[in-house]
Amino acid sequence: PIGSLPTTGAVRVIPKEVAVRVAASGFNSPTEHLTDFHLIRRDGSLAWTAMRTPDGAYRALTQKSAGILELNASSSSRESNLIDAKFDTAAGMYITDKIRWRLLKKHFFVELDTPIAITDQSGKPLIAVPYMTYKGWLIRRPVFGGAFIVHPDGRIEDLNPSQAMRRPELVAAGRAYPETLAQRQQEAYAYKKGLFNKWFSHVGQTQISHTEENPQPYLL
Repeated sequence: PIGSLPTTGAVRVIPKEVAVRVAASGFNSPTEHLTDFHLIRRDGSLAWTAMRTPDGAYRALTQKSAGILELNASSSSRESNLIDAKFDTAAGMYITDKIRWRLLKKHFFVELDTPIAITDQSGKPLIAVPYMTYKGWLIRRPVFGGAFIVHPDGRIEDLNPSQAMRRPELVAAGRAYPETLAQRQQEAYAYKKGLFNKWFSHVGQTQISHTEENPQPYLL
């Protein structure tokens, strides 16, 4: 028994909206801004990562992405780390430097997930992009197709599912599996007791808890 509640409490994970504001408040640059915030595992804890994207149309056409930012996701104070690296292709860049253009040239008939900034064991920044493919003929169903790893020099590794699940940096980050596919599987799971239950009874259904800007298929 305790006489009162503790004066302070631990923050489990700061929401995405808060992470964006906290990171932006300490990131003062006239030439770049933060984009593509995603939650990853980092050294046994959680971190929000973001790409440092050229600011403005002219810079997006002529300049490279400057690297990534990591923000401690379990603290309400600004504990961030800037990692410098010139990415030849990244999110937010235009025309042939755009990451989507480069990846679809590798595999055109895939559905790309969003790019996620990660680091390898040595601290080198990378971009991970899981993707889905489809199986079946009359009824097509999405499956885990693999993952791209994009290096700062523009080199792109195309990993099949078994290779992706063996890559230390993807396993450590917890982001080898496509987030979109995880959410689709959760939505499909709602039909396990039939259409009537899905539409009316809702017995034994799962539901992702999220705000408008903070979906959490990996958390809840």
